[in-house]
Amino acid sequence: KCVNPKCVTNNQNVPTYFKVIYDHHGKMKLACRYCEKTMSVDDIEFI
Repeated sequence: KCVNPKCVTNNQNVPTYFKVIYDHHGKMKLACRYCEKTMSVDDIEFI
């Protein structure tokens, strides 16, 4: 689930998709396919 409250995935019945990216320290992050909000793996809520 995207952490952005305005993301379409939180307001409509659409599947959530994330793109896996790595920051300059090599830490894995996820970017929402729809709103492009970037979040750390610790921020993810699996539903």
